[in-house]
Amino acid sequence: MGSLLGRLPWFVSTPVIVATIAVFAVFGNVLIGVYFERTTLNEANPLAGVGIAPRGTDAAPGTTGASPEATVLAKGTVKDGEPGHFGKGEATIIRTPNGDLTLRFEQFSVTNGPDLFVYLVEDPKPGRAAVEAGLNLGRLKATDGNFNYAIPGGTDVSRFGSAVIWCRQFRVNFALATFEDAGKRAAPSAAQAAVNAATTLEAAPTVANPTAAAGASAPAATPAASTPTPPAATPTATESPAAATPPPSSGAALLLQGTFRDGAPGHRGSGTAKIGRDANGKLVLVMENFSVTNGPDLHVILGPSASGGGAGLDLGKLKATDGTFSYQIPAGTDLSQFKSVTVWCSSFPTIFTYATLEV
Repeated sequence: MGSLLGRLPWFVSTPVIVATIAVFAVFGNVLIGVYFERTTLNEANPLAGVGIAPRGTDAAPGTTGASPEATVLAKGTVKDGEPGHFGKGEATIIRTPNGDLTLRFEQFSVTNGPDLFVYLVEDPKPGRAAVEAGLNLGRLKATDGNFNYAIPGGTDVSRFGSAVIWCRQFRVNFALATFEDAGKRAAPSAAQAAVNAATTLEAAPTVANPTAAAGASAPAATPAASTPTPPAATPTATESPAAATPPPSSGAALLLQGTFRDGAPGHRGSGTAKIGRDANGKLVLVMENFSVTNGPDLHVILGPSASGGGAGLDLGKLKATDGTFSYQIPAGTDLSQFKSVTVWCSSFPTIFTYATLEV
């Protein structure tokens, strides 16, 4: 290319060289610059001014005494993620005196990157699939500092073995905290367990799940989204289910349901979301007669907001743009904390479609 430019007049070659340098500078700033940006946030410690109950015990909300007590349910040291991604600090799961659950990061620092989220994951050393099946607490608030994440009430935190800083766009583990004695910590307090049990009994009707008779099927292929593109409306690509999913038995119960509606402008959705418990007691989300505008990096999210969104429990990548298929919901999930099912574009935070859940 140098010899070619050398044969061109200076008033032609010079603008070409300048334009090439400018293009490389812009792309370099977009692709690499984010890794050098730092943000700091310091939030109040939920443990400030309260007593600490011994590890492995539960301080019930409303306990009387010289000072209210909180319980440290799990604790771990933040360590480096995948090669080239560093992390440090402490991650602690706390139950406050009023029963609220919080994940707190202290003296925290991590490599910056795009599309970073905080997940609670069952596996102490999780792979990609395990992280994406975990509890999504929301976007990373800062690269440095001390800050908190609210954990949905009623969550059985004893099943979580780690907290992960996860890049959803490129599916990379930026940092990881493995909790001490993972799997051996205290379950929710007796009072909270009673509330959870009562909520489940109230929510579960005695009728059989209509999905059982429908013969729901699950597609084997996942829509390809290898090259991120703006999430504008694109022609819908239908995946053909390759194998039938065994339908729930006649003993299944329908717990929640809702109708999918359009998401952000230009993004269409239709069909029905049904959450039920099968005869084995497992929780399942069935997306029935479903259809949505196709797009990159689409995930299915159980969320706390009735109007949908990207925060909540990530059940995994969208299996197909059209059809009837299902997702297993982790055992111990407190459904009373979730008000919607959202098909969410992680690369370009956008609601493609959502269903408000009702009893």
